[in-house]
Amino acid sequence: MRTSLALILVALLSPVPAAADHGLLTWNFSGTVSSANDPGGFLSVMPGDPASGRVVWHTTMNQIFDVLTAAFYQEPSNGNIGVWLDVAGLAWAPLSAANITLQVHNDHTTFHDRFSTSDGAVSNNGGLTYAASGVAIVLQDDDATVFSSTSIPVVLPSLAELESATVSLTLTNINGTSNSATVFIDLIELTEEPHPAPGLTGGPLLILAGCLAVAGASRIRRRTELFHSQSSGSAPSTNRKLR
Repeated sequence: MRTSLALILVALLSPVPAAADHGLLTWNFSGTVSSANDPGGFLSVMPGDPASGRVVWHTTMNQIFDVLTAAFYQEPSNGNIGVWLDVAGLAWAPLSAANITLQVHNDHTTFHDRFSTSDGAVSNNGGLTYAASGVAIVLQDDDATVFSSTSIPVVLPSLAELESATVSLTLTNINGTSNSATVFIDLIELTEEPHPAPGLTGGPLLILAGCLAVAGASRIRRRTELFHSQSSGSAPSTNRKLR
């Protein structure tokens, strides 16, 4: 019994990298506005203004295609994944129903190594309306050394390794007018929030709990048989051993 239980435990606890789910991953960023094209003056953003935010995704996002040097992933935000941005007193967040697009380029002839995520549509806390919108983050390494595959990255790249690290906000037909706006932000800091390491999922945990319960019940049964055998004055069977 012990041998069988040990083998089950080894099988359950052995890592399976291909199936690892790191849960939600979050990279926080901060930077300064490098350019702002807002002829209607709706955003009140000026070059040099500070900006901050975060990008959130998970490693099991739905892959649309992978052509070895470029992979494309897309899922609805559901309020959990996407890009959040705070700039000039306005907070921008992905709409729950909007699609979040994530692209990874590795040794690509045009984009080299690049990670990009964009929101299909965003909301704001300033009451602005618009026909279309989006917030995107683009991290690019022209030396093509940051990524080694087109898998969704888990390891945070250093800003020193990147030739370009920007966040952009785009809006069209703001407040029912023909005015559009575009804001670009150069990142000066990029940090990662701690996240739990991949672990056992619900299925293996239930199997493990069941194995432990069976082992415990078997041990109790043997002790009970031994107790009754000794109480009745008969010697325990030589085939039974207390474990």
